[in-house]
Amino acid sequence: MTRDDIESAQGDTVVWQEHRVVTEVFSALNTQWRTSMTGAATGLDYAAVLPVLDLMGIPQADRLPLFNDLRVMESEALVAMNED
Repeated sequence: MTRDDIESAQGDTVVWQEHRVVTEVFSALNTQWRTSMTGAATGLDYAAVLPVLDLMGIPQADRLPLFNDLRVMESEALVAMNED
């Protein structure tokens, strides 16, 4: 998957209302990927998650379920990024 793939798909993306917040958080973390020595993404930098949630005003009670959803998105993104 390349940046061109992502940019060409953005116009066709529809996000269901119940996934809107986690999608916005995931997007806000788009520069916070940990990488291996070979440059392959290994996962999100979880140290960046709390500051992003704070800046976005996410209520404390919503954070654990949102984090679980974020981990699902992270896992699927890693699969997509490692496809060749």
